[in-house]
Amino acid sequence: MTTSHKLSLPADGPGLQVEFAGASGADGPLTWGQREIWEVLRWKGADRSALNVKLVVDVPPGLSCEALIPVIERLVVRHEALRTTFRADADLGARQTVHGSGCLAVARRVHASATEPSRGTANRLAAELLHRPFGEDEFPTRWGLVVDARNRPRHLVVALSHLAVDGPSRNIVQRELGTLLRRGALEPRAPQPLQRVAFEQSAPGRQAHGRSLDHWRKWFADVPSVMLREAVPVTGGHADAAAAMSSPALSLGAAVLACRSGLTAPQVVLAMTSAVLGDRLGLTECGLRVLVGTRFRSGLREYVGPINQNAAVHTSWSPADELVSYLRRAAATAVRSYLRTECDPGALMALETEAAERRSVERGGYCFFNDLRDAHRESEPRDAPEVLGSGALAELLPRTTVVPVPYDPAMNANLFLNLISLQDIGLLDVRIRSGFLGVTAGEFLLKLESAICEGARGNRRITVGESLDAIH
Repeated sequence: MTTSHKLSLPADGPGLQVEFAGASGADGPLTWGQREIWEVLRWKGADRSALNVKLVVDVPPGLSCEALIPVIERLVVRHEALRTTFRADADLGARQTVHGSGCLAVARRVHASATEPSRGTANRLAAELLHRPFGEDEFPTRWGLVVDARNRPRHLVVALSHLAVDGPSRNIVQRELGTLLRRGALEPRAPQPLQRVAFEQSAPGRQAHGRSLDHWRKWFADVPSVMLREAVPVTGGHADAAAAMSSPALSLGAAVLACRSGLTAPQVVLAMTSAVLGDRLGLTECGLRVLVGTRFRSGLREYVGPINQNAAVHTSWSPADELVSYLRRAAATAVRSYLRTECDPGALMALETEAAERRSVERGGYCFFNDLRDAHRESEPRDAPEVLGSGALAELLPRTTVVPVPYDPAMNANLFLNLISLQDIGLLDVRIRSGFLGVTAGEFLLKLESAICEGARGNRRITVGESLDAIH
């Protein structure tokens, strides 16, 4: 199976042509994760390019443009997801074709500015590569190269379809591209998407599917109906419905609570998001749909392809519960839920419809939590003091910023929160359907920050209620 793809981008002179041959080729159905993404892209329509993702990788000094060709070739041959095309299919909904040979065009862009960093040119090229959807006859990657005035390569730029990668596998591709550029050694090759399909169709795969549907069935029955019901939007209420936060205080507060509870900072943020959301709804419980890209099976750690399924997480608490105990219990609940995510998305959709009819609610009212962090870059825990002095967080809080971001009125959720980073500065954004919580998106983020910081500045025995008092 051979294919060739050309880029219709403005280029500064001839680019590179990367040919690959002799790789494995095959045709088959989509994985469960790919099917989930396929349906989202179909629903997004003309706006589906918004789900494309980018990589910008620095080229080490001393390499020529021609030296990049075998690097790209090796990466594409290594990962079938990067040389696969996807097409609609009347029987299966969609199919994938892995190409054993083909040709990739690499657009060339010259960085000519003497004052602007070359990263600016790379980011603009990435935006051009990202701006249009991938076609059915197109590989799910578009490549670009930024060179300086002497034709020395500075950056490789890649745009990828979400059908080829999710967040964790995007990070794998970026890391491996950097390793190959430095002539380093790669990890052993992981299973490929069509091998994942074979597992899903096997007896162990069907057993995992059944266990996951049982977990979801209980979640649909147990969570409060307000966590399932689509909120009625307020007319003209989208102006304050989406916001992004930059907060060093939230990051430090989450790190302190993580140290105190023996958890990770993202587990703390997930648990506190549940508590703040439930509190805003007058509840002492919360049902979240957590987007999961976890490589939870042996051998999948380096898997490139979208796992991208949802975990059904149902947490509960009492205001009198010690905060640390609640955090540990919520984290354990989430981990158990992550192990019940492998299932056919079509069967899950049917289960959703059945549950909505049984509980007399309009589907589409879910609350989502999406961890977008680069786990490889944020894998090391932050140093944090066991107990903060009264002024430590107070000094950081004035540095918090909250800004509006675009809101999609067609968003099929009551709330969608993205956790972007928890390094020195916590970066989050949230979109909230107007009419759901009675607060703006920015106010919700500030309440989450306040609850985390209140818990962090208190002593070991602070309660959930005392932490939430900060947001009332």
